[in-house]
Amino acid sequence: MENQQNNFEETKDTIRISGDGFYSAPIQNYPTKIKFTSILLSVAFYLSIIYLVLFISYFALSGNAWGLFILIFLGPNLLSIAIGAIFLRIGMEKGNKALLYTSFLLYMLSIILAYDPDWGVYRIAPIVLGILVLIGTLLAKEDKEVLRY
Repeated sequence: MENQQNNFEETKDTIRISGDGFYSAPIQNYPTKIKFTSILLSVAFYLSIIYLVLFISYFALSGNAWGLFILIFLGPNLLSIAIGAIFLRIGMEKGNKALLYTSFLLYMLSIILAYDPDWGVYRIAPIVLGILVLIGTLLAKEDKEVLRY
């Protein structure tokens, strides 16, 4: 008799009887993953990747010395755009607005690093990308994804 009573208490613990009765579903809190979704952030990320690939491939594969000179001259500009794109992607995936603002600052730094009065055309893309990142960061919505294992 004592064995049956212990067995009943063990099954009672595993069923988790609540106030609603035996048929209520157990409540489980799954961990969530927070991401930022914004079409402007995605567009800025892909445009910066396309800009870097086209820019480097055009001047590196051109075969003349001026292409290499331009890459050396605008190297800090391209490096800050590349790091800004990496921070942008990580900030979108991790849901960290501080990284998104950091990527915006890196895009603004790339505008400064591309400064040359005669070569103002190289500042157009960083300005557009910086504006897209700023507006996308301000309008970003949290997307809470429930992780179920």
